[in-house]
Amino acid sequence: MYNIKVITKTRGFWINLFEYKFETIKFHYKSSGLFEVPSKTRFLLHKIINFKVFDTLGLFFRSNALESDEDANFSYNRFLKSDKPYFIGLENPTALVHYSDTRMRTYISKIRLSRYFNDSNLKGIVCLSIACYSTMKNYYDLPTSLNLYQVYPLVEENINVNKEYISRKSNECILECLYISSNFELKGGDDILEAFNKLKKNGYNKIHLNIITKIDSLTLEQRAIINNNSSIDIYDFKFSKKELYEFYQKANILLNPTRMDSFSLVTLEAMKNGCTIVGTDIYAIKEMVTDGSNGFLTQPKYKYWNNENMIDHYIKTHPNKTFNSKYIDMNIIDFLYEKITYLYSSRKTLEVMSMNSFERSTTGEFSNQSIADKWKHIIEDVGV
Repeated sequence: MYNIKVITKTRGFWINLFEYKFETIKFHYKSSGLFEVPSKTRFLLHKIINFKVFDTLGLFFRSNALESDEDANFSYNRFLKSDKPYFIGLENPTALVHYSDTRMRTYISKIRLSRYFNDSNLKGIVCLSIACYSTMKNYYDLPTSLNLYQVYPLVEENINVNKEYISRKSNECILECLYISSNFELKGGDDILEAFNKLKKNGYNKIHLNIITKIDSLTLEQRAIINNNSSIDIYDFKFSKKELYEFYQKANILLNPTRMDSFSLVTLEAMKNGCTIVGTDIYAIKEMVTDGSNGFLTQPKYKYWNNENMIDHYIKTHPNKTFNSKYIDMNIIDFLYEKITYLYSSRKTLEVMSMNSFERSTTGEFSNQSIADKWKHIIEDVGV
């Protein structure tokens, strides 16, 4: 049995891998180390450490794993100071240096990065997406000895969802839409509200939207728009995974017109529940959603990640003038309105697209068995 200790705090979705019933691998983690939304302290530290002065200093953290009793260690987005073999699960290349797209270029950083990448205990970096995997060498000078892998997140499947169920829910009278995000504005929430106002004005009273977000972060204007539209219900961002899956299971369409994302976990979760996806084509989303097959994608006004999956430096360094500015995107609103009404009127297309989402997410490279087999190979292949 290979015993792997989880060293760093990790996003909650990793629990699906940690709890998977491997025959020869066991992950040891603390539930207190899992999070869905970063704490206020974590968010503040992130803002501070992104100050430009820390680029020159080559500042990025490495977590301590010297007192581990297990056979190997695992970290999320961090190098480790480890006397045991270890693996890094990586969201996107810049996460290694606190999401900076320039810090890895400074003299001090290059020296430190070379030492850490060449650490004999670093047995592999596992990228969560092809977008991450394919751009690692654009950001870093990687040694040929470093094992670089690509494995999608292991996301829980819903035993209550099958093709018969998807067919039935696709043809029910009410078209159910779903939006889930802790950051309402950044993930396109305002555009969705405007699209639903347009639906209301044009008499589409059988299209319903559930919003799950942090209610206390909404403005008075946003709350008023929601309260004045009987087709919208809003819930606070406090549900357990089991409770969230009840919303996914009921939904026909996930609305995800996000303005900035890397691996959009809600997209894969929605697909596992047989949802058609309507949103933007940011970063890894286009690896999960094929426009016209299991959803519809469009481009946002500002592309934080360009078409080569590299960060647009101007957009990153001017968020309040670009993706994080308080603007309404009429192109997105029209896109949402057009696709929602089309799917409402063409239930056969909705059914086919929803089936395609379910099939794609539960077979092949997104299936839990495939993902578990890849992790088993990675850990056993390096001889932990």
